[in-house]
Amino acid sequence: MEDASPYKAPDTLPSAAPAPIAVQVRLPTETTRPITIMWAVALILAAISLAGVVYAAIRFAKMPEGSLPPLSVALVAGGLLFDVCLYLATAWGVRRRSRVAACVLLGYYLLGQTLTFVSGQRALGPSLFMTLIVAFVMILGTLETFNAHRYVARARQQPPRPRLSDDPAFAPKPAAGE
Repeated sequence: MEDASPYKAPDTLPSAAPAPIAVQVRLPTETTRPITIMWAVALILAAISLAGVVYAAIRFAKMPEGSLPPLSVALVAGGLLFDVCLYLATAWGVRRRSRVAACVLLGYYLLGQTLTFVSGQRALGPSLFMTLIVAFVMILGTLETFNAHRYVARARQQPPRPRLSDDPAFAPKPAAGE
């Protein structure tokens, strides 16, 4: 005989909430365009740094046998190689809409440009103008990366309502002759 006591726990417990439905969120173009431009700029910066590494390697190759390259050239080549790796890694992260990668890319670029201008290695003419344009693009990309995460969180919190036309009661009726 089964025990029908109302105080006994059932063998299977009902789930507290239904499993969340994975909502595919499509970001608006106003959000994705600055992010795309930001990682493209990071790829361009990586290519420029890679050109510097290739130039330093050519200088190393042209040196006579047995002579060591100047330490400054080796340090610059190593620093540029680090730039290439960091720019490529952060560009990949920004493309995947990583907020950390966007902040690291922006901070590293601003730090590098600030040190270049303060040390007097670059004049304040057209290079300052280009630096400001690239910094503006990176700031916009970083802000839009945060906005993209906010947009996705809001869309997952409030999924779109089902349309009335999706209700089977309102489905089109088949023709009488069919």
